[in-house]
Amino acid sequence: MNANAPTRFPKTALLAIAALAAAAIAFSALLFYQSVTGSYSPCCGDALSSRWSHWFGIPVSAFSIALYATILSVSLPGVARKRPALTAAVLRGGSILAVGAGIWFASVLISQGEGCRYCFATHACGLAIAALVLVAVSRHLPDLGAAPYGIAVFALVGFVAGSQLSPQPDPTISGAGSDSPPGSDARPTDPDQREIPFARDMVISLDQFPHVGPDRPKIYLAELFDYTCSSCREMHGDLAALKEAYPGTFTVIYLPCPLNRKCNAFLGPAVHDHDEACELSRVALALWNAAPERFPEFHDAMMTGRTPPTPTEAEAKAISLIGRDAFLEAQRSPAVEAAIATATGHYATITQNPAVGTRERFKMPKLLLGDGAAMHGAARSKEVLVDTLAKYFQLPTPD
Repeated sequence: MNANAPTRFPKTALLAIAALAAAAIAFSALLFYQSVTGSYSPCCGDALSSRWSHWFGIPVSAFSIALYATILSVSLPGVARKRPALTAAVLRGGSILAVGAGIWFASVLISQGEGCRYCFATHACGLAIAALVLVAVSRHLPDLGAAPYGIAVFALVGFVAGSQLSPQPDPTISGAGSDSPPGSDARPTDPDQREIPFARDMVISLDQFPHVGPDRPKIYLAELFDYTCSSCREMHGDLAALKEAYPGTFTVIYLPCPLNRKCNAFLGPAVHDHDEACELSRVALALWNAAPERFPEFHDAMMTGRTPPTPTEAEAKAISLIGRDAFLEAQRSPAVEAAIATATGHYATITQNPAVGTRERFKMPKLLLGDGAAMHGAARSKEVLVDTLAKYFQLPTPD
């Protein structure tokens, strides 16, 4: 078919494509608004605060709006009749982009355990558009050769590569609690103290929570984390690099803070429940109560790999370290639920503090630094974390 010849398009299919593109624009615009303002919806907070939500600082929803606005503009029957070659190029190339982007982002969300109904709705519109182009419209389009497909594939590969290379934002440090008392920067003045003040209303007991590091460190850090949180798993390796860079300086207090409403009543509406988070935290705390010296090995095993073990696997690991009887007895201890209640209470103190921005309050893990300050979310690399904390605590450059 001549690319410039008038072409009679199926009007119904074109209008359906236009309607789907309009719906995709609406979903994308909602996601863009949430990304810019930090006013996350209940289902999309984790996804929109992840590293994949931006492409070199630009919300990916902005690209989605541009793509579907272009598809909408050429799908209007009047435009299609007058500019058949343009419509052919955009619908064919746009379908490749929509399907490819949908597969890419869906795989990322699923692999990270993140859900966002508006994201999936946008990609569903893209898949439906591609199906209509293939089944009902393609045979009516002028033949433009492989050019539209080649350009679309090139753009898609570039976008995916850019997503991998796009830097994660630097970690944000902001106030963690209410006004903190002077000298409460988690640098102990009494080497034997067991109650570590991180803010005026946030004192953490070494007798209640696992901690790893020297008995008399220069600085205490406290990490609110969840074993099912992907960013928390990244932070685990970063903290190991920090201890290696500054040996004998830091002791980290670990506060298991499950992101699940079954045991954490303080989650904001933008946080979706993480399956098995409560169970994994209980296993970890039971093991620590029974045999604190085995906690570092257990914690490392729990944090190794991209995905957490199941509760059954975690229990098996704990039993292999301390024995079945000791583990079962520790599971029944009220100290386990008390520790979770304390940790989630500290989480509430942080997330309800007006000094913490909307975006930051939904990020995990949270690293408490003392003086009422906390770092929200994982750093983009081990080097960035080490550099950030070295500057914050005014430490010398490591050898």
